[in-house]
Amino acid sequence: MGKLTEPGKWYFVVDCSYCDRPIPLADAPSPDEKPDPLRYRMMSEVTCPRCGGVGTYMPRQVSRRLVEYPPADRYQAPILYVLAAIAGLSFLAAVLFVARTYR
Repeated sequence: MGKLTEPGKWYFVVDCSYCDRPIPLADAPSPDEKPDPLRYRMMSEVTCPRCGGVGTYMPRQVSRRLVEYPPADRYQAPILYVLAAIAGLSFLAAVLFVARTYR
């Protein structure tokens, strides 16, 4: 569900009729808080934030889902920071080597 949502929260969701990706509609209570939430209504002209497709969704197409990001999302940014730090240190070492060599 991308970054439009927060991990660990429940959302009312429909699957895009064009790209089949989930579209979060609104926050939802957890099944423990409210086992049978309010009846859904027809949702017209819902725009998918990923493909831009516009669709109308019937109540049976709306579901309640818990957002959990895949573990890869959690480690991607720290790995990129480590690689950037290594590249920066390599550049600094090269500059110092050149400065000492041609002094």
